[in-house]
Amino acid sequence: MLFWLFAAFLTLIAALAVLWPWLRRPSSPQAEAVGDLAVYRDQLAELDRDVARGVIAAETATEARAEIARRVLKASAKAGEPVRSARNLRLAGVAAVLAVPLIGWSFYATLGAPGLPAQPLAERMTRNPANNSVEELVARAESHLKANPDDASGWEVIAPIYMRIGRVDDAIKAYETLIRLAGQSADREAALGEALLTRDNGVIGPDSRAAFDRALMLDSKHAKARFFVALAHAQAGKLGQAKAQWTSLIADVDPASPWVGASREALAQVDQIAGGSAPAPADKGPTQEEVAAANDMSAGDRAAMIDSMVARLDASLKEKPGDLDGWKKLVRAYLVMGKPDAARDAIVRAEKGLDSGRFAELKTFARDAGMTGLD
Repeated sequence: MLFWLFAAFLTLIAALAVLWPWLRRPSSPQAEAVGDLAVYRDQLAELDRDVARGVIAAETATEARAEIARRVLKASAKAGEPVRSARNLRLAGVAAVLAVPLIGWSFYATLGAPGLPAQPLAERMTRNPANNSVEELVARAESHLKANPDDASGWEVIAPIYMRIGRVDDAIKAYETLIRLAGQSADREAALGEALLTRDNGVIGPDSRAAFDRALMLDSKHAKARFFVALAHAQAGKLGQAKAQWTSLIADVDPASPWVGASREALAQVDQIAGGSAPAPADKGPTQEEVAAANDMSAGDRAAMIDSMVARLDASLKEKPGDLDGWKKLVRAYLVMGKPDAARDAIVRAEKGLDSGRFAELKTFARDAGMTGLD
């Protein structure tokens, strides 16, 4: 009951703050005009006194009287206008302001749940976990770990949850704490590596690469670690080595593994960028479930891989601007990535390094690939 009284009081204060300008009685134009007439009459009287004392010349006084007379006529006309009361306007404004809280409270009473009892966090954390939201489960786990910081099983539970809800830095700390408390395992090291590369926007740096290498030392067949080590080679420009490792992963790992679908897609992306052909795996193509899982798990990683390879190709063409095949690959890469402006810029830069015949061949290639607006 106290809450509702407090809410009603705050609503009243807010409404009065908005209503105050409407409740004040504004001065009318007629009243202002009457006041102006009194001022002008005083000015005329003062002008006559100044003329009588010889302070103002007669000609100057005549001009001043004419100006004051014009102002008197204007004010007199305004004072004589019909008075238009602002009462109706003020009433409409007051009604509009009062209607907002009244309608809001009415809707809440009808559609909301004003009778729902309070749910303090402390009470929600003591009920059946199956009835908790993800945020409440995380709060329960964090409260438990604060009281029991050496509980390895608690860190093992909360680390992947941190990853799923986007708290990557917390996930990294959780995996590092878990490894310190419970020791190394291939799964833990690979999960730490994945959290580190997520923090680095899909780029496999020294820290994440070291974690994946440690995972492979513990289990040389670990699918996640193998996939990301191959990705590291691709980001470093070692496409042949990356393709060989992804192809080996596809041959070795259970076809139901999502990393098989991710490897197939990575091979396809490399082929689109490099213009080569991946070794055909012996087993069947990826299922829809595998592709969906791969997209969920590694879309950002594959995007980072592609950007890295294209950037390297672009940089190499600055050193070897006469490489026609390289320019074709770069143009095709930008078109595949949906960057037609970058592809057009590449063609402009290629003109400086290619002779007229090879440049014409590049433009023909770009037109066949779907580019428009080329001379």
